[in-house]
Amino acid sequence: MTITQRGTITADHRLELDDKARWRGQLAGMKPGRVVISVQTEKALHSDRQRGYHWGVIVPFFQELWSAPRVEAGLEPYTKDETHYALVLILRGSTEGPHGTRLPVPTRNMTTEEYSALDKDARALAWDQYRARIPEPNEAPE
Repeated sequence: MTITQRGTITADHRLELDDKARWRGQLAGMKPGRVVISVQTEKALHSDRQRGYHWGVIVPFFQELWSAPRVEAGLEPYTKDETHYALVLILRGSTEGPHGTRLPVPTRNMTTEEYSALDKDARALAWDQYRARIPEPNEAPE
C-alpha cells in the first residue's frame, strides 16, 4: 500500500502534514511492520484549466478525426479515454505494464510545462499529419 500526503518542510526542518487526520487514518489501514518513507519537493502540477483545454479541445478533435473511419465501418467511435491514451502513446511513448504490456506514459503528475508541451505537440501533429489547425488555449474557438 502506498500513501501520498502533502505537507511542508518548515524553516527549522520539521515536516508539517497538510491533513494529519487523513494521515493517521491511512496509517491505521496498514499492517504493522517496517516501511520506507520518501519525501520529494512538490512540482507545479498542470492546472485544471490545462486539463480542461486538453480534454475539451485537443482530445475531441482527434476523437472525431480518428473515429470517422470506424463509424463508417459500423464500429463504435473511440472514447475520449482511448483517444487520450493513443495521443500519449504517439507523443510521449509508453511504460512497461503487467505481463509484457505497454501503457501510455501517465499524465496525472505532469508539470505545467510537460502538459503544455504535450498539447503543443498534439497541435503540431494535427497540422503536420492532417493540415488541421487546433486553436491554442488562449484563443477563442472559431
